[in-house]
Amino acid sequence: MISHERSDQTIINYLLKGFKGKVVILNLHPFKYLRGNVYLSLVSPEQFVSLIKDAEFVITDSFHATSFSIIFNKEFYNIRRSTRNERIENLYEILEIGNRYIELGISSERKSIDYKMVNNNLNSNRNISLNYIKQIVGGE
Repeated sequence: MISHERSDQTIINYLLKGFKGKVVILNLHPFKYLRGNVYLSLVSPEQFVSLIKDAEFVITDSFHATSFSIIFNKEFYNIRRSTRNERIENLYEILEIGNRYIELGISSERKSIDYKMVNNNLNSNRNISLNYIKQIVGGE
């Protein structure tokens, strides 16, 4: 059995194969086990968003990092944890992104996200939500 830490680093190494850019590790856990050029553990919300906005590529297990990756049209993958993250899965379904989970031992194809389609779905769902809010507060 491969430890959680080793499997994460193996997945990161697989996804970054051939990548020449700077690797920033943002780990909110108290232990330092992932390797990158820069290691951060405590960041402000502004820094968190800025790290994603300025990234070329995002690997995460976080719903919020996934959401900001989509907002900023970043290529990203999610590392699957032992428990399901229904919020991430619902986001995949609503925006028709497909599965962006990557797991150790499961063959996963690295493919780009069609952000033209994703942004159309995002805007459509945003408009539905805004119209619903207007109806509730009596704006239309």
